Amino acid sequence: MSLPYLVLIDLQKDFYHQRGTYARHGRPLAPIQTMLKELIETSTGCQRVVRIRSSYLPGQFDDMPELCLGGSFGEQWHPDLDNGPLLCKHNHSGFAALKSYFERPTPIVLSGVCTHRCIKATLKDLLDNNWPVKVYAPGVASCGKRQREHQSCLKKWREQNLVVNNLEMVRELQTDPQKMNSIISQRSCKGSL
Repeated sequence: MSLPYLVLIDLQKDFYHQRGTYARHGRPLAPIQTMLKELIETSTGCQRVVRIRSSYLPGQFDDMPELCLGGSFGEQWHPDLDNGPLLCKHNHSGFAALKSYFERPTPIVLSGVCTHRCIKATLKDLLDNNWPVKVYAPGVASCGKRQREHQSCLKKWREQNLVVNNLEMVRELQTDPQKMNSIISQRSCKGSL
């Protein structure tokens, strides 16, 4: 089994910046900004990183404000997390982007925003397609209004043994294939996400 990639999802200005869509719509950014500080400080030592950004169309989603519109300020990637290839997705799940980038199922550790939507959708698609995957719990967040959903997702994923709790473990997995095989094989069951 190959070593895992840390996948960063949607770390774009619309989600964390004071001039981004979330801030303009009154969504509390503190959980996302706190997660970003943690991820910036600790992810620089990761050997394998892939970034996935959203690029949406105006009016694409009825249940959320317009964000990550092609060519907009809000679509721009976080400048302090610029290592690794930058893939693009056009819906909540990043699975299609990962599938087109990798030749076969590859171990993945997910991080980014938003836990209850894009992380959840990507995780579900990876599991449904038998990809080895974990979620880096300190490296995922949703805005303050969605904390209950964020916590609920993490609780379910912990119960299913799908969570990695610290980035040192991610780095260790990236250098020790036997440990990765052991961790991935401990996944209990897909269950409902």
